[in-house]
Amino acid sequence: MSRLKILAVIPHLIRPSEVWMYRQLQVFRHQDLHIIAGHRHQHEQFDLTGIPITTVPESMNNPLRGLRRHWDRIRFPGMQGTRYGQHQRQWFREQVCRIRPDAIHCQYGTVGLSTLDAVAGLNIPVFVQFNGDGLSCLVHRRRGRERMVRSIGNFAGLITVARYQQQWLLRRGATPEHVALIPYGAPLEPDATSIRPQRSNCQFLAVGRLCEMKSPLNLIRAFALCQSLHPASRLTIIGDGPMRGETENLIQRLGLKDHVTLQGVQPAEVVRRQMLQADVFVQHSVTAANGMMEGWPVAIGEAMSRGLPVVATRHAGICEQVTQDVNGYLCDEFDWSDMGRCMADLAGNAMKRQTFGRQALRLSLDARVQTHTQLDFIRKRLGVSRQSQRPSTLQQAA
Repeated sequence: MSRLKILAVIPHLIRPSEVWMYRQLQVFRHQDLHIIAGHRHQHEQFDLTGIPITTVPESMNNPLRGLRRHWDRIRFPGMQGTRYGQHQRQWFREQVCRIRPDAIHCQYGTVGLSTLDAVAGLNIPVFVQFNGDGLSCLVHRRRGRERMVRSIGNFAGLITVARYQQQWLLRRGATPEHVALIPYGAPLEPDATSIRPQRSNCQFLAVGRLCEMKSPLNLIRAFALCQSLHPASRLTIIGDGPMRGETENLIQRLGLKDHVTLQGVQPAEVVRRQMLQADVFVQHSVTAANGMMEGWPVAIGEAMSRGLPVVATRHAGICEQVTQDVNGYLCDEFDWSDMGRCMADLAGNAMKRQTFGRQALRLSLDARVQTHTQLDFIRKRLGVSRQSQRPSTLQQAA
């Protein structure tokens, strides 16, 4: 099978929380992979050596605001996505003509919309992957909803990671063949349950940004209830974010300073070791005020692939990861008291933790298999695109 020339368009290179993106690029690199990134935030744990990477010039990398944005909308009324101005669009178009990809793969809905604008008329298939907030925030506002609905048919393929995203697109005109549901998956560790230490004091672990959508305050309240029933329990939180100060204050007020550890951002290998040492994974995701929702939370997927039972909320794609009373427990958003009772149930029952953990591993999805499924979808859709395509205008545009 011939290699595809894929241009991956991503907003930045690569933040520690986006390990899923790195795993995808590691599979894509066995094709003829090129990357265009908006910002260079590449973390030292992610090795992209050997992949041609082009970064948007700093002078073109600030979104238009105020009168400049209004004037750009008047001049180019058909344009979608975040507005960076005609100079960036022209620069991006020139890069695409230079690279001459078989397909463009965009991370996040806004990036996909902006890319569609820039390559209009070049007859290059554009695929977009929706990653939680990449769809939920975009369509929370009327203008964003309208832009996306108008553009659905212009994408060669739409890749979703959660069923609610797939259903939203199907209800608005996408065809089943046009939309793929492909969760990220995670690296599988089949021996994880056998190496986990057996103990009576339960070690809880949470991994994620300390932000509104992750609702760390409700998680702390839930743990406080659990800890009042099982005083030996401990909670470790890996991650940082705008709510760290509030989280620390609540820990102090509830007298949990000796029972909760905030470790901040940690490399993937540290997260892996912590998961192999923990007993239960916890996450209290909620829908944020701006509409932001999870897609398919990678941290939960990684915890399951390492044999951890999960206590989480009925939120977005989590319901497709956690099956009630099989590999964990689900509670309603903001219901920290129910979450605390679920945590307490597992804290007091090592046998149930082990049973749920084995089921979590059984239900896990392999990240490499999932990314190869994406490649198969892209190849299949490329066949459809090429049959319906007019002769390419790429050469003239170059």
